[in-house]
Amino acid sequence: MRNFAVLTKALLKNSLSLGKKKAKTLALGALIIVSILPLLWILYTSSVDMFASRFDLMWLEMFLVATAMLVLWTALFTFASSFYFSNDVPKLLVLPVPSWTIVAAKFVINYISCLTISLIALLPLLVAFIQTHPTQIVGIVMFVLQLFLNILPPLFVMSVLTMLVMRFMPFFANKDRFNLVLGLLGIVFGVSVGVMSNMVSASDGEVVMNLMTQSPVLLGMATKLFFHVPSAAQSIVDGSFVSLLVNVAIIVALGALFFVCAQKLYLPTVLSMSQGAQKKGKRKTIRKQGALASYMSVELKQLVRTPAYLSNCVLGAFIMPIVLVLVFVINPQIR
Repeated sequence: MRNFAVLTKALLKNSLSLGKKKAKTLALGALIIVSILPLLWILYTSSVDMFASRFDLMWLEMFLVATAMLVLWTALFTFASSFYFSNDVPKLLVLPVPSWTIVAAKFVINYISCLTISLIALLPLLVAFIQTHPTQIVGIVMFVLQLFLNILPPLFVMSVLTMLVMRFMPFFANKDRFNLVLGLLGIVFGVSVGVMSNMVSASDGEVVMNLMTQSPVLLGMATKLFFHVPSAAQSIVDGSFVSLLVNVAIIVALGALFFVCAQKLYLPTVLSMSQGAQKKGKRKTIRKQGALASYMSVELKQLVRTPAYLSNCVLGAFIMPIVLVLVFVINPQIR
């Protein structure tokens, strides 16, 4: 445990380092916090009304699912980056510590980064729940626990899926290809969110009202996908210790699956990637090119390998016409 604590502290210090531009980073963080304050206020006021109605359980389940989805999407980027493509992986593998120590320490770093999302999304709901249910001490305690427990199942699931992909699909073992695919997925996700938002606004909120008042088919499908959410929500609303035990059992089972996969899948894959990188470095050759061709090659590689550059400078020209067509198809009243 001492090695685990020391390694976790070192990795956490390295990941939270602000570098030389501390003032700019802190200013950007403060700007982001200020910009989301109106959204948090709207979420708080809406939660006060919903927790005072008969839709309290449904409202809580919906936001637990939303938080789990955000964690799942964030872990898609952070897990592969820290576990496979980080510069410290070859150095950590030679340390005289058990392999589970390295895996657990890196998982804690990912957990802390996703915990921020959980706190931002669920703290307004917690304040609203305390205001509307001041006498339910057990429910409030359960809510505080779920702030830290709700993100574990999606984080475990995404970690296992990433290890399976990296182990059995060598195509994604290359950092550039992996970032390229993630950039494409990010664009598809952003376009999907925009289209769905347009659908909701085009129907004057009927989609949301149907979800909350009529048969919640979509929410039921989401809770089946994120199967830990019903027990978590029931433990809060009903103050049920049985539901909490079910939720903890799900987390323990997924955690055990994660460590088994880490032992069987992660370590062999990352070791082969490290050895392949060393061999590739030894075989590197230099070709003679003209100045123009050399600079063009470097810029094109940078453009393709960086998801932000690729999505903003290249794919945007192809995606925007598709988005415009979808908007006009969904809402034909637009002129």
